[in-house]
Amino acid sequence: MNTFPDCIAHVLAAEGGLVNDPRDPGGVTKFGISQRAYPALNIRGLTPDDAKANFYRGLPPNSTSRLAGVLICLAMLPCRDSAASS
Repeated sequence: MNTFPDCIAHVLAAEGGLVNDPRDPGGVTKFGISQRAYPALNIRGLTPDDAKANFYRGLPPNSTSRLAGVLICLAMLPCRDSAASS
């Protein structure tokens, strides 16, 4: 099934846990949600359910990276499903 919840599940799995790569301009990131995009959000304490709720709320005004990730996920779902059935 190619639904938005499927995409969110895929993004959460692909993005994984906490990352604090000094080369990443987003800063501390978890489940694809960055401290730079959400400075008031406790990224380190973010749960999968928090991340899902955040995806449903929409993009912050200054960010397009999450939208791009969801769009890529949407585009890849048919390919992923086809590869799994091969």
